[in-house]
Amino acid sequence: MHHAKIDIIDDLPPEDVAMLQALYSRSPKSVQDHLVKVRATGSGKFMSQYYVGYGHKSIGDCGTTSIFIEGLSMLAAKAIQQWPLYSGQEASTRYMDFSQAKCVFETPEEEAIQQRWMSLYRRATEELRTQMMMLHPMTDDMVQKDYDNAISARVFDVARGLLPAGTTTMVSWHTNLRQADDHLVGLRQHPLTEVADLANSVNAKLAAKYSNSFQPTSSGSIAQMEYHSKGHAAFTYGPQNHVGSTTPTFHRSVTPRDIPEHLRHLLVCRPPRTPLHREFDRFGQFDFSFALDFGSYRDLQRHRNGVLNMPELTPYHFSEWYLNQYSEDVQAALQTILHDLCALPATPHRQYAVPMGALVPCRYTCGLPQMLYLAELRSGPTVHPTLRTVAHAAVEHLKRLFPGISLHADTSPAEFSVKRGKQTITEKSNFPSLRGSCRDDTAARNTFRFDRNRTPDMGPGT
Repeated sequence: MHHAKIDIIDDLPPEDVAMLQALYSRSPKSVQDHLVKVRATGSGKFMSQYYVGYGHKSIGDCGTTSIFIEGLSMLAAKAIQQWPLYSGQEASTRYMDFSQAKCVFETPEEEAIQQRWMSLYRRATEELRTQMMMLHPMTDDMVQKDYDNAISARVFDVARGLLPAGTTTMVSWHTNLRQADDHLVGLRQHPLTEVADLANSVNAKLAAKYSNSFQPTSSGSIAQMEYHSKGHAAFTYGPQNHVGSTTPTFHRSVTPRDIPEHLRHLLVCRPPRTPLHREFDRFGQFDFSFALDFGSYRDLQRHRNGVLNMPELTPYHFSEWYLNQYSEDVQAALQTILHDLCALPATPHRQYAVPMGALVPCRYTCGLPQMLYLAELRSGPTVHPTLRTVAHAAVEHLKRLFPGISLHADTSPAEFSVKRGKQTITEKSNFPSLRGSCRDDTAARNTFRFDRNRTPDMGPGT
């Protein structure tokens, strides 16, 4: 039996790795031969020795880099993540205390309203913590640390509705060189000045580090820039006069008649945690709309196998789910801030002062594999309740369309559980030795179980 030769090379700069792969298309030599030249010429210089006489973009697909951005607004984070091949992570408002976070703004009026939101967030957080501990007292079978974390998660789930969208966050972006360049060209034309400036700064950093793949200034032509600007005007922060219902309305759906009969058995025999074959995308798409708070919109946007619009945040509609869980005093203060916010000019940067509990109109389009994935993944009790409602509606819709379909969703009532308190990242040195008791070993493994099972476009929730 013939055995192919296999090498794994991941200890070189991205441009060198990209060029090593590119040479496969034009040179019969082994990668090991080219590696000798890489070592001889020095790291980062290998790519510059070659003239590439064909499409350079495909070479850029072969080298990756990781970009870490701190101190950008929630709106800017969503702009970066509005890309079908985005990979990365963001600070989670469901697990982290944002009471001391700074905010991005453009006018003194926006800053003043943001400070009022942050003050109300801190006040609500304290009230909610007392309330949650009364509703969900600790029992003997709970670990104190897990219980405290679970209570905090519950508190942040509700309090985050008061955070302004200008609140600063942290984002990582792992991308290949080509996708970085393509996305940054468009982001330079974004209607928010913060995003456009951020795109220029990231490009400058990349050009300094990878001079063979990036130019200090934009690589796009004037015509391309103008087109990107028109695209943002058409699809980003467009006028939204009607938010709609939080119950999804399906405009178009894949049906059994769209799927060949000899393939339908694959819908019935699919085991848990198993994606439907991607070829099912060819048989049509689902298209549905609904209203969702911006906080949960941020989670849904990370399902990148679908298309989700980038809506404008307005202060005119606030989620009842959040509102009903605040005290009367917090509700009254919230309504007063919203009233004052409505008086500000409706510019794109007014969104910085709009709270994350504000409802935005969403329209999501995807194929059957993604529809099943979304319905199952977001149906569980650890998912934020407002997004879980959308997932449950998708589950029921799929059941009606495809009786007997294999659906591994969780539609059980939400109950308080310390499970969310274990969905964390903890330094291994904090654990007892693995030679300790079985109980200690299990605790260590359970703490990391969440990350091990995490799927590519779902983090702990943002």
